[in-house]
Amino acid sequence: MAPKRRSRLDGHPDLTSLLVVGVLVTVTVLIVVGAIRNWSYRPPAASGSQTSSSSSRAASPAPGASAATSDDQQALEAARGVTTAFLETYSSYRWDDPPQQAQQRLRPYDTDRFDAAMGRSSGASALLAERAKRHEVSVGHLMDLALVSRPSEGTLSVNGTVRQDLTSDQGTSSQLKSVQVTLIDTSTGWRVDDVTE
Repeated sequence: MAPKRRSRLDGHPDLTSLLVVGVLVTVTVLIVVGAIRNWSYRPPAASGSQTSSSSSRAASPAPGASAATSDDQQALEAARGVTTAFLETYSSYRWDDPPQQAQQRLRPYDTDRFDAAMGRSSGASALLAERAKRHEVSVGHLMDLALVSRPSEGTLSVNGTVRQDLTSDQGTSSQLKSVQVTLIDTSTGWRVDDVTE
């Protein structure tokens, strides 16, 4: 029996294994870099200053508005969950959703007055027809939330920057939009009472 020939690669890792490990390391680094880019520093509430991430712009206080107080920041934090859920739901849709479905999805986050106003509104029929024509789907993601003003006790005006990831017959894209909401502190917690785009 002839002796087995030794290769230069004997005792070395398989090149395929090295390639797989290299790809996994590269993907992990890209994920970490992406997460770092999307992270934005938020100063402590007591400083009263506002910052924004590189991908969004924070709203400036309304002209004449004073710096946010500790009570204002506490109110904003208390309303953050409802505001986030509302804005992401408000900015998400499918081209084939009936108008009543959007109203139903927003119901857990809005007041009776806002819900009634949504039920009466029919001015967006041209917009709905355009979305249907393109087969457009939007998924909203809240990027930034900033206190605009606190006109009175139990009322809060907040500006949200929302990224919409759009898919349609024309491809995919993303856009940022600014939405201002007025919230009222009700017996069931903070609820959205008005929206301005």
